[in-house]
This record gives sequence, C-alpha cells and structure tokens, in this order.
Amino acid sequence: MRTVVFSNEAVAKAVNEKFVCAWTNTSPQTRFRDGQWSKLPQRFYETYSIGNGVTNITSIFARPDGTVLSAVPGYLDVAAFEAEMKFALEARDKDADALAAEHREQAGVRRGPFAGRAHQRLSKSALTLDRITRETFRDFAPDG
Repeated sequence: MRTVVFSNEAVAKAVNEKFVCAWTNTSPQTRFRDGQWSKLPQRFYETYSIGNGVTNITSIFARPDGTVLSAVPGYLDVAAFEAEMKFALEARDKDADALAAEHREQAGVRRGPFAGRAHQRLSKSALTLDRITRETFRDFAPDG
C-alpha cells in the first residue's frame, strides 16, 4: 500500500489534511530487503488484489477519542481506500446507533472480500483503538 495507495497524490493530500497517521509493525521478526519485491513478474502484482495480506495490514480510521469509524483488513487499492476514508469522514459525527446503522449499510457494499465483513463486525459492537489487536480480524484469513 505504501508504494501504490499512499503515493497517490490525492490520497496523500487527504490523509495528511484530515487524519493523524500511525502504524505499528505487528511482526517485527519479519524482514524484507529494499527492492526485494521490485524483481517480481508483473503477474504477481496483477494477482495481488484487494484483500490480500489480511493478516499483515489493516486500515483503521478513528476519532480522536479512539472510537473506530472504519477498519478493513487486507490490501486496499486507491479506490477502496478512498471509499473507506470517505465513509470515516462522513461517519465521524454520528452517535453509536447511527454509526452501527451506517456499518450495516456498508456491509452490503462490495469493495473487496473483507470490507463488507469488517463493516458487519463493526455494526455489532463498537471498537476502540485499545481493543483492536492483531487477532481482531484474524478469522478473515483464508486459513483462519
């Protein structure tokens, strides 16, 4: 996502203007060399579609108080990331019941294999940043 989504000028501008960005490495034992992926054949990138990397990355949008507005595990392309960002911006002032209703509605919107499932989960119980762990969406993994 770093080299595709976050290098997109419109995404970078919106994220920098409207959000505080943070990341955590949940697998510090995993090491990658610079340029390791640059020599892969084009077919690899064509098959690395939305939802891959579900145990590796989760895009989370939250209020300053830590209430999670949106959280989608797995790789998102620019369009899917922008859609989640837009959802979060539109949902940020809603109360818990209205936010749950918005998540129920988003559960039926197709933006990759896990966005709907993530919204369905968020519609059932509100999450806060301190309650999201590496295992929150672990069961979304193909072998999970």
